[in-house]
Amino acid sequence: MIHEVNEDILKINFDEYDIITFDDALYSIYYNKEILSKIQKRKIIFVSGDIIRNDETPLEFIKCSDAHRLYRKGDKSPYMNLEELQELNSLGFEIGGHGYKHLRCKNFIQIKEEVEKCLEILKEFEITSYCLPYNQRNPLYSTYLKYKNLEIFGYGRIDANILVNPNYMYI
Repeated sequence: MIHEVNEDILKINFDEYDIITFDDALYSIYYNKEILSKIQKRKIIFVSGDIIRNDETPLEFIKCSDAHRLYRKGDKSPYMNLEELQELNSLGFEIGGHGYKHLRCKNFIQIKEEVEKCLEILKEFEITSYCLPYNQRNPLYSTYLKYKNLEIFGYGRIDANILVNPNYMYI
């Protein structure tokens, strides 16, 4: 899993991986589209519906944890907008669901709302996969995603930022 794309991430040899996943649709993914689109692997960008940037000027390079802090204050500038997601999709990147507000859901009502709102916002894309926010283990969430016939991603993925920086912490 890749959050922010930076020079170190771009040095990774992706040949040994079957699927490359990007969480949270940070603008740095789009900024590096020329390089990333050349990777001949299945690539999925997991998008939280409410995080999609509107008219803000994008921030090119920011840590994911910092981007989430800005989002909680109403600033979506670290993330991609809909047109950028469409362009990446046309370049072969799959778009997957990642919640609506990127919440740690605690009950079925929250889970259903997060999934349904996310899928509604991303309805123009063929959503076949979904990553649980924060890679949480939540059997109820997983059961609902299976009911929706979505391929589930989450726990068990390697955070690529740790591969290039062992001191990396996602908070």
